[in-house]
Amino acid sequence: MKKALISPNEQVSNIIAWELNPSWDGINPKTKYLPVFETIPNAARICEISEQAFPISEPFFWVDCADDVEPNEYYYDTQTQTINLIVNVPYPT
Repeated sequence: MKKALISPNEQVSNIIAWELNPSWDGINPKTKYLPVFETIPNAARICEISEQAFPISEPFFWVDCADDVEPNEYYYDTQTQTINLIVNVPYPT
């Protein structure tokens, strides 16, 4: 089992909607919409995944995690003490 390094002072956000980009050039579809972010309650950032824990300073701490957990795709819920997937609304088609 791997270890996840948690930064409890860093918030985590997810995309809850997409808004039309007022400066869209009308050409590149990847820039037509801008993300709308919302902070996930009780979420702490996962900074790093490691095979073994190494010495760190407070307030950082280690928790066990599954092998498929990736930083910036998952977050640590400080209330339930679980690792959860960051769910984003997909980009409009």
